Amino acid sequence: MCPRLPSDASVGYGVFVSENGGLTWTQKSAGLDGYDVFSMEQAPDGTILAGTRHGIYRLQGDVWSSVDNASLATPPRGSSQVREQRIRSKAASKADPYDGIVPAIARTGDILYAATSDGLLMSHTSGESWSTVRGLPKRDWEYVAASRSMVVAANLHSAMLTTNGGMHWTNVSLPPALTQIDAIAVDGAGGLWVGGLQGVFVTENGGATWTTLRSITLHGVNSLYYDEASQQMLITADNKNTIVYAVHLPDRSVKYWNTGWNLRLARVVGDHLVGATLFDGIVVQPRMVDSALLEKH
Repeated sequence: MCPRLPSDASVGYGVFVSENGGLTWTQKSAGLDGYDVFSMEQAPDGTILAGTRHGIYRLQGDVWSSVDNASLATPPRGSSQVREQRIRSKAASKADPYDGIVPAIARTGDILYAATSDGLLMSHTSGESWSTVRGLPKRDWEYVAASRSMVVAANLHSAMLTTNGGMHWTNVSLPPALTQIDAIAVDGAGGLWVGGLQGVFVTENGGATWTTLRSITLHGVNSLYYDEASQQMLITADNKNTIVYAVHLPDRSVKYWNTGWNLRLARVVGDHLVGATLFDGIVVQPRMVDSALLEKH
């Protein structure tokens, strides 16, 4: 992978945007008040959201604005979605701006979830308003992953799962060999994946039994991400590992790339893999060109 470092990274931390594949970068941090960004996600309406140490922000043009409509009250059971939205809006109008830590944001369909230090929040309004998810304790959640009707919220030592869009949540029995959760994902086909120091573990029955990936011997897993378009689970790890693994589903065939960089995470962007390093910025996979195309030029 070739390095693509934000050209003006010296001006400080925040959000940087590239519109030419990483050749040049523009900082878009106005309105973030200097807060570190822990998580980002794109809302159904295209708005970019950022989770910070002091709440959730939405990008409006070139300026971020804090989400004020976030209620920690739990919506009443049995109300319709429309009524819940009205209740949330009414409660949010009386609520103070949410000021907790937001380490992860996930999206499935038109619903957004945010793992926060005050519980799991959800939004049906592209992040304009948020309310607490019913059925979950208000723990300090550090991870959230979602695909279709399957959502998992987790912290270092516990996880809770729903397979019906949040109507019912259950505790997940974690792999006995796993000392703590460092990464978590769901694959949209009933699979729940967790990673940590001891490797990658997969369950298809809500944690009743777990399996490992025989074709991958990997420790210090720091990121799991399911790319629905390519049906691949992307895996990265610490411990000086420079390889990105891609597990294709449902056959679990494995591909891998030696990036030359110790990555914190990897994502699919167009026809490239893009990786985030710990200290060296963003790295981009060179586009692979078919040799037959080269012969024509």
